[in-house]
Amino acid sequence: MLTLAQCGLVRSSWARVALIADVAAIVFSQRVFELDPSLAPRYSSAYMLTRGTTLLRMVDTMVVQLDDEATLALVVDALGQRANAWQVPGAHPDVIAAALLWALEIGSGSPFTARTREAWQSAVSALVYGAPVGDTRRTRVAA
Repeated sequence: MLTLAQCGLVRSSWARVALIADVAAIVFSQRVFELDPSLAPRYSSAYMLTRGTTLLRMVDTMVVQLDDEATLALVVDALGQRANAWQVPGAHPDVIAAALLWALEIGSGSPFTARTREAWQSAVSALVYGAPVGDTRRTRVAA
């Protein structure tokens, strides 16, 4: 579970990203190709943009429930079950996590502080890996 302070950091930065979600989806898809160039020949930019847009909608759903642990667990589980809507077949989850963190930071309009990055790592970990919210062990990938 994120602390109240972490929830605040995620929500305040997400509010800025949400205003430019379409741009953040583009940044996400471009970053996936930068981190794993082998995916570029297999997927069109339009396909990746669709995946990025869907993933950001799921982030929005998760952010709304951040301070309600029971509901958040159900939301993350439901999002995980619909992972085929946003996963990129053949892409390693670390690539998706790193690209998402990158897009969130770029979209927020300013570099993340260490505390904001840690809070987002926890949230991204829950979404991409299905880890409990608060577990940052899987998202130490450099974005």
